[in-house]
Amino acid sequence: MNESTIIFPNNYLHKEKQSNGECDFIDTQSKKKYDAKLPFNPEIGKAIGGEHDYLKWYKLFLTMEEEFSEIVEKQGISQIKNSRLYNIIYDRLNSTKPDENIILFFPLTIVPDLQDLFMGLISSDVLTIIYDEIKKQCNIEKEIIVIYPDGIGNWVLRRLNNNEREYLKYDKLKKYIDHRSIFRL
Repeated sequence: MNESTIIFPNNYLHKEKQSNGECDFIDTQSKKKYDAKLPFNPEIGKAIGGEHDYLKWYKLFLTMEEEFSEIVEKQGISQIKNSRLYNIIYDRLNSTKPDENIILFFPLTIVPDLQDLFMGLISSDVLTIIYDEIKKQCNIEKEIIVIYPDGIGNWVLRRLNNNEREYLKYDKLKKYIDHRSIFRL
């Protein structure tokens, strides 16, 4: 967060003690709170956290993306709320305290998001579709920030509320996450 100048323009403190449900980060200037969440359902969480079965986790993640595409293609965007990905993001949003903003961290490329490609960015993608549908369901009063790799070595920090993006090189995660993943969705 402290590497960012656009999405996170201030200084942010990681809260070490979170035993009573405290947020993960706080803006030292504005005092805004941010809670970081992984957008995984229990099955995916168990595969990666409990079983340490990364291949199973990857396959479950791909299945979730394929389901999203299939629903949009066969049933239309209005049925997106039937997808697991929509429900996971919606649940994470609702599990965040009212005074906390949310950061969703995807360790895999969730959307093709290349800076300066085709004079800008792809205007409608899975995250935009989900955000727009959530806005129809409830009043969103908090910031929703999504962080994901772009597939070519950058991290995308994206505020879904206004679709503002920032692209950062951050090499400290290279030993955990390979940016060379192929685009999906």
